[in-house]
Amino acid sequence: MENSATKLDAQLTALEKTDEPTTEIIDQLIELVRESSAANPQRCMRAADRIVEMAQALEYRVGEAYGRGYRGFCRYMLSDHEGALPELYAAKSLIEEAGDRRGRSMILMSLAQVHLSMGNYERALANSHEGLKVLEHSGDEFETAWTYYGLGNGYQEMGDHETALTYHQRSLALFEKIENNRRAIAGRARALNGIANVYQTRGEFDRALEFHAQSLTLFREYGGPIGEARALNDLGVLETQRGNLKEALDLHRRSLALREQSGNRQAQSTSLINLGQVCLELGHTAEALAVLQQALRIASEIKSKPRIFKAHQFLSQAYEATGDYLRALEHQRHFQAVREEVSGNAAATKIKNLEIGFQVEKSQQQAEIERLRNVELKEVNDRLQRLLSELQEAQSQIIQTEKMAALGSLVAGVVHELNNPVGALKSATDVAKRVLRALIDLLGDLPALEGDERLNKLITTIQESHRIQGSGLERISKIVTSLKSFANLDQSEFREFDLHESLESVLALLEPELGDRITVNRDFGRLPLVLCYPAEINQLFLNLLTNAVEAIRGQGTIELRTASQNGAVAIEISDDGIGIPAQRLETLFEPQFSRTGSRVKAGLGLFTCYRIVQKHNGSIEVSSTQDEGSTFSITLPLTPQSD
Repeated sequence: MENSATKLDAQLTALEKTDEPTTEIIDQLIELVRESSAANPQRCMRAADRIVEMAQALEYRVGEAYGRGYRGFCRYMLSDHEGALPELYAAKSLIEEAGDRRGRSMILMSLAQVHLSMGNYERALANSHEGLKVLEHSGDEFETAWTYYGLGNGYQEMGDHETALTYHQRSLALFEKIENNRRAIAGRARALNGIANVYQTRGEFDRALEFHAQSLTLFREYGGPIGEARALNDLGVLETQRGNLKEALDLHRRSLALREQSGNRQAQSTSLINLGQVCLELGHTAEALAVLQQALRIASEIKSKPRIFKAHQFLSQAYEATGDYLRALEHQRHFQAVREEVSGNAAATKIKNLEIGFQVEKSQQQAEIERLRNVELKEVNDRLQRLLSELQEAQSQIIQTEKMAALGSLVAGVVHELNNPVGALKSATDVAKRVLRALIDLLGDLPALEGDERLNKLITTIQESHRIQGSGLERISKIVTSLKSFANLDQSEFREFDLHESLESVLALLEPELGDRITVNRDFGRLPLVLCYPAEINQLFLNLLTNAVEAIRGQGTIELRTASQNGAVAIEISDDGIGIPAQRLETLFEPQFSRTGSRVKAGLGLFTCYRIVQKHNGSIEVSSTQDEGSTFSITLPLTPQSD
């Protein structure tokens, strides 16, 4: 591996002396970076920057894609996750445009690794499976083996140990078929490490130790300090579980030393936390405090919440051991707060992902504009017309997405604030009911009070009050549940979803507008679950049903019909409202703008519906007769291609 790094340095030095780079030189640099990026990320960042610079000068799109892909991977290795994602998404766009399957699979695997490290497990698995699909017909066993390894890690993090073991075993089998070079040995070592971790999680310590030992031997043969440090750390965790604390202490110290040399800060924080835990169990409180404080500092700097709450957890235990209960309580509070945030911050994570997505989209648009500047004037004029239209749509999408991000934040706050008091009120009401029931039984045993009209009236009043309270609490609970379901606070990823559940959640939210004025008739067929983005489907139904309610001026009816047909589902939403003028039907799904005084209002509801259905590879149609009503017909495939 050092040989590859030396070649890389020599090549970069030679490039400084030439003014005429070629695509052949770029390809040579890409191969050298491929071999060195995992072990020498800082050195390879310089090479990746040079690759991008030369490729842009030569308009060599494949070279630029690889350069940006490795630049993103190196940022990930240096714990800069937020810097890695825009680079990798830009590289993905370029490589897909160029049609390079090998590069696309490499970039998808890098995206999977970044998302896995950030805790976005479902997105990591989606990227890995997409990369595996790209590799199906390529015959590239090496990249396929690495993809199997990535999938194993993803399923392990999600707690599916059997599937994780299957993928790690497939990875090992493929690596063992490949020629016995350094990169193949590294792959075998990683696969063995993955298998060992699964057995370790399952409590099969002897089998885990066997595979960890094989992994460590291969890492040392391969010469990669990052891999060796990983194997030493995992062995340290295993020995801690086995109760061999002195052996664990030595292993974690050796792992930490290697990780400090490599500069991988997220790995350093992991070793420091594990070392602190062992020191605590051995009674080395002073050392435990020192390493855990260092771990907390690093984890805070790289914004790794899982590592932050673990550092707080063990610092609380360490301060308690010294008798400093005030500091112990302080770290315990931080631990609880961050752990709750890690386990329950779906809305905040969605908003952050949207913000990253905005930056990626803007950088892609800027790159496209930059490319257009270098083509002939006629082509520029033609493309600018299309770009103007795309920009207007993108602006509308950003406005709508910001509204949804704000709604997600609002709903998260409402649900959080209401759940606890509602639960307390339910409990109190239930206790009061039981007490009243016991009081009535007690009074029944007192003949002197039997038939007392005033007493019976008081009891009847209390019972009626409890009934009203119970009804009100049930109503509040239903609203909170509907809000949570509508905003999909638990899951916003591409997944299977019940469309009937979505329609019912939206109707529950609109119940105050429906009241006794509008009747909803349901003609629901049997629908399978549909692969989609649930939050966007909820937004689609909310927009259409809100429009239907607003179209009905007095008493009226909304008809909902669903059916499954030919690998797709059909949904119809009809109303008997005022209808839509014929001249508006052609432009109905375009962004609408109106002016009131100095303010311009954007009407994006139906445009957003059209974009959501288009994103899911479906169709939406409308038929309407003025003063008679409208019908919106949506068709969605059961398995659309996710973005």
